[in-house]
Amino acid sequence: MSRIYEALRTAENVRRERPGEPAQKKRAEAKPAASQAAVMTGRRRSRRWAIDVVVFVYGHSSAKNPFYEEAHTIGVNAYGGLLLMSSVVRKGQKLLLANKRTQMELECTVINVGKKHSKTVEVGIEFLKPHPEFWQIPARQAEDEE
Repeated sequence: MSRIYEALRTAENVRRERPGEPAQKKRAEAKPAASQAAVMTGRRRSRRWAIDVVVFVYGHSSAKNPFYEEAHTIGVNAYGGLLLMSSVVRKGQKLLLANKRTQMELECTVINVGKKHSKTVEVGIEFLKPHPEFWQIPARQAEDEE
């Protein structure tokens, strides 16, 4: 986090008007901060696993009607996952997920509504706090990823 803060502070300082300095020099100074920020944006908070986990999704439609569906994951990590859902959801919406195999339940927030497929849409969800145990990734697979 401090690297991001430092990059933003450096960029802000470069943008400020400094009397007597040519604009080319200001742009040249800005390039290292921009390239450093680009490297930072590709970082993830935790490893991803491409596994299919069946989850039950509970929520409310925009008309406040409750819905329930069985969905599948495309990919997961400690902070959430990417689901294939047929129900219409919106960014910021709260959902309750139940892992079919373990019966664990967790509240999550829709953070992205992405690609549409024939009858489903990709929905990115995030837990309120990290819960890698929700997905029950086998210990051997988790070690292989480290």
